[in-house]
Amino acid sequence: FILNEGHFDYQTNQIIEPVTLGSYNPQNNLYTIIDTIQSARFGSDLIIEGDYLYVAADNALYKYDKNTYSLVATQQIPGIRNLTIYQDKILVTRGEYMTMYDSYLQIYSTIDLSFITEFDTITGPKWSTQNMIVNGNTIYVAINNGFEWGNEKGLIGIIDMNTITYMNEIDLGIADTYIAIPAH
Repeated sequence: FILNEGHFDYQTNQIIEPVTLGSYNPQNNLYTIIDTIQSARFGSDLIIEGDYLYVAADNALYKYDKNTYSLVATQQIPGIRNLTIYQDKILVTRGEYMTMYDSYLQIYSTIDLSFITEFDTITGPKWSTQNMIVNGNTIYVAINNGFEWGNEKGLIGIIDMNTITYMNEIDLGIADTYIAIPAH
């Protein structure tokens, strides 16, 4: 499965090439577009879990059946960036240029994409977040504040999923570049 980012022209505020979700069969070299996400400026993440595909595209989370390619559910999430799954929960990082949120890290149900909880900027990350990685019952999240040029961060947030608690942060020092934790 392939998420094609699309092409959005920020100067004209127009979608030049829409975001598409596709599948590629290496046995016959056949690429097929599964869905075109017309309203999305860009696609930012795709993960596969069991029989489902989860897609982060612009301001929404999409759930597809990976066998029938049908869209199962959609959830509007302003600033959605990256995804990771822990049991029946999907964690979503957030960030957007020139936009501040009350929460940069939220949790939704993998079943119907309903909202479960969030870590606000008092109990969780205070700046935009990006990639995540699961290690046992712990999730590590990159906090780069990548949408506020000149105020980038070099932090790794630590979440205990047993208690769904934002534990603390590891300060990596002054960041000259974005932090990226491989999500998959």
